[in-house]
Amino acid sequence: MVFPASRLLARLLQLQDELAVPLGLVMKEMGQHPPETHLSDPHAVLRQLRLARLTFPLLRRRARRIDRRHRRQESTVLHNQPLPAPPFDAAAAASMVVK
Repeated sequence: MVFPASRLLARLLQLQDELAVPLGLVMKEMGQHPPETHLSDPHAVLRQLRLARLTFPLLRRRARRIDRRHRRQESTVLHNQPLPAPPFDAAAAASMVVK
């Protein structure tokens, strides 16, 4: 199961490099949801991998369409930005020091 999944992951990473929008946004707009648990049926996973491999050109076409639509809407910022660092509290840091 690892080998087919790794090939799909490599293709998804290549597609992510081609897009300006996050691939998660593409999946969300296509109606995909993240799994609710880490447990999976191996046979269902293999069926999903086969389906993903067969429909990957459709995913690429849909992703490019969503990417073009969001590029036209330049008012929305979709670039990943690092979170600002929380303010440093010297008193709290001093109280955490173990003596």
